[in-house]
Amino acid sequence: MEQSPQLGPIGQSAGKPAPDVPDGVEHRQIVYRVLFVRPAAARRLAAVAGACRFVWNEMLDQQAQLHDMARMCGAPPPAPTFFTLGKAFTQLRRATPWLQAMPYAPVRYTLKYQADAWRRFFRGEAGPPRFKKRGRDSVTIPQDVRIRDGKLWFPRIGWLRLRRRGGNPYPDAE
Repeated sequence: MEQSPQLGPIGQSAGKPAPDVPDGVEHRQIVYRVLFVRPAAARRLAAVAGACRFVWNEMLDQQAQLHDMARMCGAPPPAPTFFTLGKAFTQLRRATPWLQAMPYAPVRYTLKYQADAWRRFFRGEAGPPRFKKRGRDSVTIPQDVRIRDGKLWFPRIGWLRLRRRGGNPYPDAE
């Protein structure tokens, strides 16, 4: 049985309340490791993670070029949003046949993280987004998450076995 590198966490950061959650409500981080029984599923998930990294880097490169052109012209740099990045992603996806074979929602959701990173940069809360390199890949499943009997449903891949790290995320449950 082949184990993957640890994929990104499902849920909020441990111990930090979400920004719009009432006081006293706390989200816990639950980290799962995917256990691959089928090598094809491992390759497919690695391809999706690679597609997420490719989209992040392509959109970041486009935004950096727009940023440089605006600076040379003396204009204020454009502040990319999830909507504007999504429009560029649609064009990129149409021009890249292999990207069309990837599940749409997880790859597009990468742009949500990039739009948030740009927003933090323009507010002065953080530095500019950086290019992503191989290793420590992560994938987010933004909708229709199904976990049943220790398995996770991933679009266009199928059911993947999981192992949860840590104790029971629901202390009152048995």
